[in-house]
Amino acid sequence: MAEVDRWNTANGVGQCVTRIDAADGALKARIQESGFYFAETSFRLSKTNLAHCDFNKITTKRLYLRPSENRDRTVVQEIAATDFLFGRFLEDPFLEAGLGATRHANWVGDLLDQGLLYVAVLNDRVLGFHAERLSSDGKEADLILTGTARKYSLLSLPLWVSALDSLRERGVTRASTMISAANIGVLNLYCALDFHFDQTLLGFHKRYI
Repeated sequence: MAEVDRWNTANGVGQCVTRIDAADGALKARIQESGFYFAETSFRLSKTNLAHCDFNKITTKRLYLRPSENRDRTVVQEIAATDFLFGRFLEDPFLEAGLGATRHANWVGDLLDQGLLYVAVLNDRVLGFHAERLSSDGKEADLILTGTARKYSLLSLPLWVSALDSLRERGVTRASTMISAANIGVLNLYCALDFHFDQTLLGFHKRYI
């Protein structure tokens, strides 16, 4: 931990964030003794055997997903900044107001630039988005960030099912993600989709400036 502090100070780091296994009591104690404060709790989840999933049993509704384009940047960044309420920075009680939302907007812009972002469209209107990263063999998917604009929240389940169906059709067999434990709505959604809870993570932050 002393080396972490030295490196961060030498490199001008303003805030250091980390997540640790909630079951590691020794590390939990040591990291707090080193000046880190608790900020949030997250869960790792996964779903296997996508090839054998019949998502029509959950809902028959689907949303059209297309690869994002530069023309989508403003709307997806606005959704990320105003309608996403959970995440390691958004839940940090000591972070300056607005920085968490700005970080979310920048993150979505980066995902768009990397070609990892899809937008959900209905009647030519962007309702939300889905970001994913596939493994090198194309068999596993990391669900990075998914969600609708708040006014279209009733379409969240069709959005997630559409994303998972798309993965299944492309031969993906396993999907995994990490979500905030405070996001009850999305927790219930993943339970409905029969995801398995694999790990609890505690998020700790430390300010240097």
